[in-house]
Amino acid sequence: MRRSIAFILSITLVVNSFSQLQITPGPELPYEWTPESLVRYVLLGSGVDIFNVKFNNTEELSCGAIARFTTGSITTNLGITEGIIISTGYATGADGPNDGGQYSTQPRCSTYVHPGIRAIANGRICDVATLEFDFIPKSTYVKFRYVFGSEEYPEYVGQDYNDVFGFFITGPNPHGGNYDNENIAIIPNSGGTPVSVATVNANSYSWHYVNNTQGAHIQYDGFTVPLIAYADVVPCSTYHVAMSICDVGDAIYDSGVFLEAESFSANTVSSYVINRGNTGNLYTIHESCPGAEIKFYRPYTETVDMIYNLQIEGTAINGIDYELIDSLIYFADTTLQISLFINPINDSVFEEDETIILIYNPSPCETDTIKFTLRNSEAMQAYIDYTPPIGTDTAVSLTAMVSNGVLDSNANYRYLWSTGDTTRTIVVPTIPSEYYWFEVYDKCNGIAYSDTILIGILFDFSTHSEDTSCCPGDTVVLRVSGGDYQIWSTGDTSSTIMVVPTETTIYTVTSYKLWNNTMWEDEVMVKVEMSSVPKAQIVAKPPYVTTEELKTTLVDASVGGDKRIWILDDGTKMYDKIITYNMPFQDSAKVELISINTKKCSDTTQKFIYLLNEVIWVPQAFTPNGESNNLFDVKGCALEYYEITIYNRWGEQIFYSNDIAKSWDGTYKGNLCMKDYYVYHIRYSHINNPNEILLKTGTVLLLK
Repeated sequence: MRRSIAFILSITLVVNSFSQLQITPGPELPYEWTPESLVRYVLLGSGVDIFNVKFNNTEELSCGAIARFTTGSITTNLGITEGIIISTGYATGADGPNDGGQYSTQPRCSTYVHPGIRAIANGRICDVATLEFDFIPKSTYVKFRYVFGSEEYPEYVGQDYNDVFGFFITGPNPHGGNYDNENIAIIPNSGGTPVSVATVNANSYSWHYVNNTQGAHIQYDGFTVPLIAYADVVPCSTYHVAMSICDVGDAIYDSGVFLEAESFSANTVSSYVINRGNTGNLYTIHESCPGAEIKFYRPYTETVDMIYNLQIEGTAINGIDYELIDSLIYFADTTLQISLFINPINDSVFEEDETIILIYNPSPCETDTIKFTLRNSEAMQAYIDYTPPIGTDTAVSLTAMVSNGVLDSNANYRYLWSTGDTTRTIVVPTIPSEYYWFEVYDKCNGIAYSDTILIGILFDFSTHSEDTSCCPGDTVVLRVSGGDYQIWSTGDTSSTIMVVPTETTIYTVTSYKLWNNTMWEDEVMVKVEMSSVPKAQIVAKPPYVTTEELKTTLVDASVGGDKRIWILDDGTKMYDKIITYNMPFQDSAKVELISINTKKCSDTTQKFIYLLNEVIWVPQAFTPNGESNNLFDVKGCALEYYEITIYNRWGEQIFYSNDIAKSWDGTYKGNLCMKDYYVYHIRYSHINNPNEILLKTGTVLLLK
């Protein structure tokens, strides 16, 4: 027989400071909490719209039988960390530890009994609590996770005091007909058996049961593992669900059902945006920055792949203004989340703002639109702002001035000075003179460089030509810069002058610069050293050639020269100190020598080589075999008249020509003649005495 109510109530006055379950009862919730806000902001997940929420048939939190709970940072054996608890007693009674087997409270919330709980309660209904609402699912099923616990465990398993609960759904059944308060709190794979103390315990479906005797965190003697309430639905239709629990037979020994936070959901796609450029506006991306990431996610996996069409619109062009994205959102069967990246393409062409609009249907009931603004960023401009020092200043303040680029939400740039400083303004000394500049970075690591400035009291401000050397007669260009105007020792006032020194000379230039209302003066000197010139000389050995020996040796006998260039009569260039010169068959030929020293000064000389002796030169033999010396080639000098006749040993004429340029190739009537001596008769006259016809005869040997 059960204990008396008075005894049980006395136990509830005990306070245990070691409890880890944190329960906020209805009356102690913040005043703005209502049955609707509990469902909307605690229980509700994605893919479901809810309305008309009531607790015990009222829109107020009428008693302490409902509460929000959390396990905090402690891992408990409940299997759920956060959600809503509905109890037959005070919801705070579920707070552990389990320090007694017969815990009981009586909140006496309401006399309202939902038809669904009335139908499954076998006996007198006591202490009833019901949370119910209408909802519209956006997918083909809805589900949520829950744990049922009770103080009826384990003593009253199978007896008349079987507290009951149920989740009752009403609305269109996609398999035909309608649900009419159908209980979806059933044991998985049981053929529809309701979850209760009598059906889930140590002896029945024990793998779904947790024995909590002496449990550290939960008061109930036993409870189920987390179970799933599931119902197939027609998307976009209206349904009603009631979550009800009650004592049966008497009003003692509490029972409760824990509903997991955000678990009442349908499997639809949701999305959120991450701006990887972090430019201050979630939906604004810049060409010079990282773009945006869109994460599409869903609560549950599916048994098949799911594909959603993505409609791409806007003034920005897919694949031109941003990297090409696919027009499909593809979820593999086991995938819960995928990412789509919007990466702008920096084309360095300034344009007005463009839009990227992405439209998709996460469910048959809704359309989601994501719109980005693609913004072009003008290149940063940077310069240094400062007041130039005067002669008494020891320090100067330099300030980085920057425009354009992409700023973060605090409108900040990042600076790096040539000094290593990273602040916008720095102070630098005026002595010694020094050059300063800075780099600046925007939010997206775009970079710009400032101008370079010289800070200091103006000494040695002019920049001038280096000392140099030249050869006699050379023109030398001298330059100076850095001043407003200048005066050279030559009297010139241009920044660039040309001089032709005749000896080593030092040129002086004085530069003047107006700075900080003071005329600064800087005098510098440039030395132009006169280099010596080599003496070019040619020695020919022998100094002439003959028709029998048409070559001579030429020697560079220059004084003070290190290199040379020979230029022969036909334009050929040679560079050795000693060369062999093959004279063309002519009266004379000119050879030119340029002698050069290490200072690149040069001297040029010329020499004529003369052809002496005979007017006619005849070779003694030739070899007409297609290789070298294959022609009987007669040479002549200053001829007025010429003819040649060649005979074989029998006196037969085998060749004739009156053109000295036409040589005998050793053939007669198209055939090569035999090896032998052949007689030639050459008749000729010289241009100085054209009427005197001379005769030259002899023999030539034809070799094979």
